[in-house]
Amino acid sequence: MLNHPEIKIGAAIIAHLTESHLTLAFIQNNSVLIVRNFPIACAYDNDTDSVEQQIANVLSREAKITWRKLFGTEIEQGTRIYLVAGDDNSTDLKDAIEESLHCPTTIVNPFARVLLKNLRRPGANISVAEGLALRTLAPEHTAGIDFLEADNANPKPALNLKKELVILAILIAAITTVSLAGLFMRLSNLEAKYAEVKNELRESFQRTLPEEKNIVNPLAQLEQKLESLQQDYAIFGPISGSAIGPLDVLYAITTSTPPEINIGLKDMLITTESVRLTATAKSFESPYSWQRRLQGVPQFSTVDILGDIQREPESELVNFTVLISFAMKE
Repeated sequence: MLNHPEIKIGAAIIAHLTESHLTLAFIQNNSVLIVRNFPIACAYDNDTDSVEQQIANVLSREAKITWRKLFGTEIEQGTRIYLVAGDDNSTDLKDAIEESLHCPTTIVNPFARVLLKNLRRPGANISVAEGLALRTLAPEHTAGIDFLEADNANPKPALNLKKELVILAILIAAITTVSLAGLFMRLSNLEAKYAEVKNELRESFQRTLPEEKNIVNPLAQLEQKLESLQQDYAIFGPISGSAIGPLDVLYAITTSTPPEINIGLKDMLITTESVRLTATAKSFESPYSWQRRLQGVPQFSTVDILGDIQREPESELVNFTVLISFAMKE
């Protein structure tokens, strides 16, 4: 930095290259913002890129990543790069860096103002000693640089327990408030829906039973009305387990009894499984003709004449009994 005073103004990058490591220092207004150091592993048998090009690619990639982290933008093409290499022949590396980053690159000799006892250029390890000496001998030029600041700084600030507890209490209160508000809104919504259902139920009751004026509990009253209708229906509806009801039985017997066969029905007993008919006829042939007609009813399973057909002594009529079994539902 003593050799190039213009580095004290604006932002720049110092790249220090040794045989095995690359160090990048990002400078702004004579202050070091960040220093990164990482090993360099080059493939000398690479036919595509030279060693200088490989180093330039690594330097370019890491410089772009760090610059975006520090400044939130891409590296401007006018940003100055100062290259400190281990040998004097760094022109190819300089050209490769400029081609990759499009930034002017200056080769810096850190030992330009160092008096040497011999003419040989010292190794890279002496740079640390030189830097430490400059901090003591020329503090006015190194006031903005503190490489030990990161090590001396406390990476974890002291925990403020009281502040943390206050924040925790605020978060718990906020969560509780939001939860209670959500519960109240849900309860209000459910109450509104319940009132709507009650109104719809009352309207349905009034449309179904307009003659009912005393409405206390529409749902219970509807259930009672349905039970009453079911009981009434059970009298005339299908018999349990069969496909025919009492009215259907009467209709089937009536349609199967034409006047010409002269059948007189005296008694009828309907059960859940059968019907028992007691009748009279003017001839012995009429009961069997009637039996054949009743056997044609699909709802009747069997039609039997019970016992013998007997004639009444006082008249010309014959008495007989017919037992009809119902066909069961499949």
